Amino acid sequence: DARDFGVTCSGTTDDTAAMQKAANAACPSGGIGTTLIVPQSCRIKISSTLVFSKCNGVTLDGEQSQGQATMYASGHGVFVWAGSAGGTVLEVNQTRDSAFKNFSIDAGSANIGLLIDEIGTVTNIVTNNHYDNLAIWNGSANSSFIAVSLCPTAPGNCESQNFNRLFVNCAGAKPTSTSNGTGIQYGPGGEPYYEYLHWYESTACSQAIAVQSANILDIDGGLAGGNY
Repeated sequence: DARDFGVTCSGTTDDTAAMQKAANAACPSGGIGTTLIVPQSCRIKISSTLVFSKCNGVTLDGEQSQGQATMYASGHGVFVWAGSAGGTVLEVNQTRDSAFKNFSIDAGSANIGLLIDEIGTVTNIVTNNHYDNLAIWNGSANSSFIAVSLCPTAPGNCESQNFNRLFVNCAGAKPTSTSNGTGIQYGPGGEPYYEYLHWYESTACSQAIAVQSANILDIDGGLAGGNY
């Protein structure tokens, strides 16, 4: 339970350090992970990137009710960005065989909601991770916004990132071709392969899906509305 590491869940207290401590315990670098629960109705204010790095078999479960309408509602577990403009909210680095599910990210002024990559010296590849029932949104038009950035710099071995039920809202305003950013982007670094995107819903994005590099990308199902 994230609260065991000092996370207040208030949404007003900066829980960055406590949440990172919880993440490190659940995802020890170079070790085998365990399950980290963010209890339902917990709101976590973070001011710098929350990182899961170089572990195997971690599960992050936000315990949110399924469905877009419920996940966007106030009072449900959510990571709320309170850092500098242009930051990254959640980073999954060189982590494999893991699951991230049932939570939402209020990206605010951040440029990236969820970054999946191989950053720094590669000792553990990013492979076979599952992302289920996630919602990511920001509050205003941002041409640099990417809700999910998948392996923009990975030198290789960026494989099998499986999404099931991904909800993205790029901004509240009607998008132009460049105003509101991107829902999910593959690449351009490395070569994401064996990628699976199932039940993806996006709104108000300049690009709903940007494929800059990929090998074997399966897009199956979902709805899109109000994109450019």
